[in-house]
Amino acid sequence: MLTGSAISSVLSRRAKLCGTGPICNSCARVGSLAEVCPLSVLYNWSEQLKLHAPSLRVRTYHGPDRDKSPGSFRLQDVTLTTYDVLRAEVRDLSKGLGSVSWHRAVLDEAHVIKGHKQATAQAVFQLVKADCKWCLTGTPIQNSVEDLFSLARFLKLEPFDQFDWFNRTILRPLKNRDVVGFERLQVLLRFWCLRRTKDMSILDSSGKRRPLLLLPSKTLELVRVPLESSDRVLYDRLFNCASERVQEMQARSQLGQNFSQVLSLLTRLRQLCCSAGLLPANLLAELRSGKGDVGRVFDAAVAALGSNRVEQLLKNLAEAQEDDCSICMEPSCDIVTRCGHVFHRGCIETALRQLGRSGQGHCPLCRGSIKKAELLEKPADFCRQQRARSPTARRHKPSQPNSAGKVWTWP
Repeated sequence: MLTGSAISSVLSRRAKLCGTGPICNSCARVGSLAEVCPLSVLYNWSEQLKLHAPSLRVRTYHGPDRDKSPGSFRLQDVTLTTYDVLRAEVRDLSKGLGSVSWHRAVLDEAHVIKGHKQATAQAVFQLVKADCKWCLTGTPIQNSVEDLFSLARFLKLEPFDQFDWFNRTILRPLKNRDVVGFERLQVLLRFWCLRRTKDMSILDSSGKRRPLLLLPSKTLELVRVPLESSDRVLYDRLFNCASERVQEMQARSQLGQNFSQVLSLLTRLRQLCCSAGLLPANLLAELRSGKGDVGRVFDAAVAALGSNRVEQLLKNLAEAQEDDCSICMEPSCDIVTRCGHVFHRGCIETALRQLGRSGQGHCPLCRGSIKKAELLEKPADFCRQQRARSPTARRHKPSQPNSAGKVWTWP
């Protein structure tokens, strides 16, 4: 819907400048509209423009052979480009997008610039210069309210485009659960956000109100697919092993402590439902033979699944060095929780201490249950290896590992 609004704004401006004829040299600016979007939707924008506004001159500015001269943008109604192109051109503002001034700039999937200190956001702030600016996104807040600051800075919503002011008037009161912070945020959002919801209604051509979106009724259909006889035998054997493990945990009153292991058991069962080939080869061989210690092999497979989960979390932590801690809003996080969110060790431990001496609490972001003993800290060797493999490794200096270098795991 907002895509259509962006297209219609270009058509409206062109009609005001030149009527129905081609855009003239005396009326043209260097750029009319710049549309920045992820690569995955770049050609969708191109197709939508061809379908709904075939009279517009559209240029797709992407690829290694793109013409960066300022004159190449002249007389174009719409220039489509990506966030990756902006990042690549931020070092030289004398040519390419940095040399162009636009009438209107639109960021599609604008939550891509949520981290105002990250390279993508900085490139957008420096390169995209326009009289009118739009941000299109269905998720303006993904991790924290601070995500809104990048949008405010791009849109130049003074004085909220200054982080000190945004932090003092919005973030800090919200952190302290001060109702004033919520009230200010509501006023700000009402002022600069145009929301479309399925509950809205509009007047049709006859003057009667109708829903904004005419959606068909939702239909739920549950289709049960029976397992083949050979797969059923394997599943029953695996199910019996899993049931025995759960019963043992219940008998020892340890089910809650080993909840992650229960999820691993369910994962193995689901894998078998999809395809027996998804199971580890040794476990599948034991199940098919019907002999040997299936339970021992099953336990090893579940433990391996847990190890893979730990490695994935550590990889996320290594790749999130530039992400901000959601508690203190500073970068270079060194702790990841079992739910996958990153923090500074001091920040998350302080948050847990404030909840009591048990060392248990809830994740500040998703409210999932976490324990101090389950926090994962980056090992120095692991992070160096991951950052060396990263395509952005040459642009960042590796952070200094802390002295502990410990890894906490859970059952």
